[in-house]
Amino acid sequence: MESAIGEQKIDDTADSQDYKNSESNSIIRILQNILSKWWMFFIISLVGGISGFIYASKQKPIYESYLSFALDEGGSEGGTSGAAGLAAQFGISLGGAKQVFTGDNILEIMMSRWVIESVLLSVDTFDNKPVTRIEYYLHNEILNFQGNERLSNIHYLPGQSKSTFTYQQDSILYNTVLEFKLNHISAKRPNKKLNIYELNITSYNEKFSKVFTDKLINATNHFYTEISSKKALETLEILEKRVPDMKGKLD
Repeated sequence: MESAIGEQKIDDTADSQDYKNSESNSIIRILQNILSKWWMFFIISLVGGISGFIYASKQKPIYESYLSFALDEGGSEGGTSGAAGLAAQFGISLGGAKQVFTGDNILEIMMSRWVIESVLLSVDTFDNKPVTRIEYYLHNEILNFQGNERLSNIHYLPGQSKSTFTYQQDSILYNTVLEFKLNHISAKRPNKKLNIYELNITSYNEKFSKVFTDKLINATNHFYTEISSKKALETLEILEKRVPDMKGKLD
């Protein structure tokens, strides 16, 4: 009995050793096959490296402009606030221009079609000559315009009124606005509890990114100034119409 057990142990050990030897031989054969085809892996790696280098060399560098600012929703509106307070005493509710610029409204204004269009149609100097920003963008950064005779004849000249635009010009302008909203402009409010906002502009031209950021903020400020001035004028007109009536009551 003991002899049979001993023989079985010897057989198990031999089988285990044979299995290990077979496994080692399999690994060796696999390595030999790989080494025998080293040239194939070398060619694949070389082609991949060259392709990656060519692709990277053809990519234009992207320039990003970043601006953060704080929005002050408090304080006084000066004469407008005083006139509105006086009007309120006589039961006239005029509201306030600052109500438009509260919360996330400022983000919607910066991303609005009117503001972006005004920046795209503004004039700047590129290559020592005055051109509109949309003109520079379309003919220098959009591949569809390069080599396309039909599109290359579309121009946005400095000082040209939007009312004189053709249907095609207006369509391209609208699509460019959408392109900027989706891919080139990022406006956000990172913390909803704070009135701090962030604006990012990306393009293939360093100057274009930087100046576009400044112009977008200026256009937003101009929009706010127009609203404030319009509100102040409306307040003044309403009060002037009520002056005779108020004067009679005071007398």
